[in-house]
Amino acid sequence: MGLGVFDALSTWIEPIFEQYGIAGTTSGPLMALMILSGIAGSIFMPSLVAKKDTRRAFIIIAVVLNALTFSAIIFWQWIPWIAFWLIADGFFLLAGFPIIMDWTEKRFRASQQGTAIGFVMLTSHAGGIILIYLVKVLLSPPSLALGLLVFISILGMLLAIQLPKRTRKR
Repeated sequence: MGLGVFDALSTWIEPIFEQYGIAGTTSGPLMALMILSGIAGSIFMPSLVAKKDTRRAFIIIAVVLNALTFSAIIFWQWIPWIAFWLIADGFFLLAGFPIIMDWTEKRFRASQQGTAIGFVMLTSHAGGIILIYLVKVLLSPPSLALGLLVFISILGMLLAIQLPKRTRKR
């Protein structure tokens, strides 16, 4: 869900922010901040999370933070406020993808890993495409589009709670 939410936001950030009175030239740099913090998170967090075997907790934190981010943007559209939330969200949300890939690899035998990782990637991208179209339908007012992303994040949290707490040994 995290990749799908990111895809939907990166597709529609400009029209959403323009409706809030934020210039279109600001949307790109805000997304760049989110992406750069996501790269930093992806560099540092997967090995730390794997070492402590806290993948489930990390994913739950990431989707809760994602819901808080979009709620915060709905609440107040001040650029430094938005930048803060997108940086924090990017750090956790984008780092979630390599963590999920690592977890998938750990949960399946070598003969099943390709299929399992392919399934995760396919569903992530398919979810992203679906979310891109759903957000398009709800672009005006922008709080509806962001509210959908909050809702999807809450669903992600409910799914993440169902994940095992620790990696099982193969």
